[in-house]
Amino acid sequence: MKGNVVSRYVKVNDVNIYYLTAASGPPVVLIHGFGGSASYWQLNIEPLAEHFAVYAPDMVGSGCSDKPRAKYSLKYLDQMVNGFVDALELGRVSLIGHSLGGAIVLEFAVAHPDKVRKLVLVSSAGLGSGLSFPPLLLSTPALLNWVLFGPSPAPGLSSSAQAPHAGHLG
Repeated sequence: MKGNVVSRYVKVNDVNIYYLTAASGPPVVLIHGFGGSASYWQLNIEPLAEHFAVYAPDMVGSGCSDKPRAKYSLKYLDQMVNGFVDALELGRVSLIGHSLGGAIVLEFAVAHPDKVRKLVLVSSAGLGSGLSFPPLLLSTPALLNWVLFGPSPAPGLSSSAQAPHAGHLG
């Protein structure tokens, strides 16, 4: 790491948690995915630190943090994030979770809504496959536009030069 990023340890529920931190301001906690570590976020910490106090822990069982014998359930991992937030007295935090980290921050947000300022999910686990087509359309404007109006013309070509699609055959 370069710049003002420092590494520290904090004790959370009798577990030593290693973390990287930088800057000051509203707190942002970065939670890595399965098999990751705080260093996963190394290219994100300094840019975020221009506006926020950034905390990137090695989750329990990962990286330089302790690896206790425990059932590593989402509830357990949520308790560790909650203990981390409390131990550092961060108050309300914004959370960014990648992969399994996304599922962990979702669990945290449900269990501790009073501690969450904002939530960002990056290629998150924990979303399930139950998203039906209408909400998918509403959450993806380009897909909704394509379904309603067909594909847009390629750059430099008029719509008449495009191959026909099912709505305009015949």
